[in-house]
Amino acid sequence: MARGPSDKKERLVRAAVERFHRDGLNGPSIADIARDADVPVGNVFYHFRARDDLVRAVVDHWVERMRSSMGSVLPEGTPEQRLKAFLDAAAKRADVYAAVGCPLVALARDLRQSGQPLAPLAAAVIRPQLDWIGSMLSAMGVRKTEAVRAARTMLATLQGSFQMAFALGDPNVIRPTVEGLKTQIAALARPAATNR
Repeated sequence: MARGPSDKKERLVRAAVERFHRDGLNGPSIADIARDADVPVGNVFYHFRARDDLVRAVVDHWVERMRSSMGSVLPEGTPEQRLKAFLDAAAKRADVYAAVGCPLVALARDLRQSGQPLAPLAAAVIRPQLDWIGSMLSAMGVRKTEAVRAARTMLATLQGSFQMAFALGDPNVIRPTVEGLKTQIAALARPAATNR
């Protein structure tokens, strides 16, 4: 069965996602990505006029993946349960983060360092998780300004544990961080419950 043009485009994006994570945004050539995707190099430019367009497709891939992931985290649970389930899912991937790092942080860093016109996309990579955590905290009854601040602190703490685990090669850095964040979430939920 022949594979169509959209299949080639999807394979190119998947190959770029993997290569950018492993080798950095500027590491792989278009030829490397095409080879990994099993697509002739000349066909890359049929789907992506320039390398920046492929980078944007990778960012779109991660944004969609994060939004889908956030939406599927215990959808019938309370906001507190959903946040804790999100953290538990991160803890389950501790070995992966210790071995290869977090692809979102690596991509955001590379985008920021790339300069214009790609640098502004760095925030787009992190924004879905940040907004979702803030929305869950708000739904728990935390005031909006406090929810935004707490979401930033929580995500920074979690991502910091991923970076530390990667630097040390030790997944055990992540698990106690997750437990600490779950305790913070429970503490934020208690005052909101007493104000109802």
